[in-house]
Amino acid sequence: AEAVFGPLAELPGQLYPRTDRPAVLASFAPVVAECASDDPVAEGILRAAARHIAESAAAVCPVADTCEVAFT
Repeated sequence: AEAVFGPLAELPGQLYPRTDRPAVLASFAPVVAECASDDPVAEGILRAAARHIAESAAAVCPVADTCEVAFT
């Protein structure tokens, strides 16, 4: 994040007014994934993100047991 946006303390002020904020935040994902094997904080971020994706998918699945969800 600092390589792209400068000091972390200034990051919220730079991101908040952007209309593409979700996309900009998502662009950090590859770097977080690279760090996850050696960094427990990055690993936790990925685990939490995966859990949120699974919960979102489960929320829109039909109640029947025949629901298939594919993740790519």
